[in-house]
Amino acid sequence: MCPALASCTESRDQQKVVTRHVWQKHAEEADHLPHSINKKD
Repeated sequence: MCPALASCTESRDQQKVVTRHVWQKHAEEADHLPHSINKKD
């Protein structure tokens, strides 16, 4: 067992839980789109 476990998590099953917003995946995909799609040159 890890000696630093107490500083990482307080869960009784000793697992770290990462929570993401439901739309997070879509927001990350949108970040990859070019920002100049609607921009006229």
